[in-house]
Amino acid sequence: MTSPRRRIAKLSRPRLFGAVPRNSLFERLDALAQHPCVWVCAPPGAGKTTAVGTWIDSRSRHAHWYQVDRSDADPSTFFRYLSELAPTQRGRRPLPLLTPEYLDDIEGFARRYFREFFARLGDGDVLVIDNLHEVLDDAALEPVFIAMVSEMPARTTAILVGRFDPPAWLAEPIARQQLVTLGWDALRFTQEETRAAVTRHHGFANATADALHAICGGWVSCLTLTLEWYRR
Repeated sequence: MTSPRRRIAKLSRPRLFGAVPRNSLFERLDALAQHPCVWVCAPPGAGKTTAVGTWIDSRSRHAHWYQVDRSDADPSTFFRYLSELAPTQRGRRPLPLLTPEYLDDIEGFARRYFREFFARLGDGDVLVIDNLHEVLDDAALEPVFIAMVSEMPARTTAILVGRFDPPAWLAEPIARQQLVTLGWDALRFTQEETRAAVTRHHGFANATADALHAICGGWVSCLTLTLEWYRR
């Protein structure tokens, strides 16, 4: 039996307010989620986290959410927080710790770790690692993510969210289609989605919404800030 556990902020899903349903984007994510890992990348304020969170809600998927920061570039810290994120099960030993004797073969340790970690997730569960750009420039985590992508079972999905395209050291899983990308163009609001956001929450006419769409080009943060300026 899995026991409930209180989550700190970095291991909790962000709260979403007033998100616009995006059916075409959700269908795109449905198709991509057939692959083990989906890499979601776009500039700041593009609505990456909101898109992933609303897709999870719309599909009633259970998510395990990890918001990384610079301190997580240390592999020991990364694995420690992942272990806190995993469901606890009676009669099952704790997930292994990255102790000094494993440091010479971090990828080997990571493969064993992820086999046990993913075995504890339910069918259809989603592991989301958000703000990945915070740790991508640290080479220490390269073998960790290579192992994670390699050990993803078919019954779960990992979504990796950040500002940049996948790094070159993930070329092999990309070539094998173990990892696929959802980029900036897919995340931009369409004209219809801009209309929905503007009329639903602000009551403006379609002509105003179309003008705002032309100004912002589907960039979610630009639209939000422009609407706030317009409202005032």
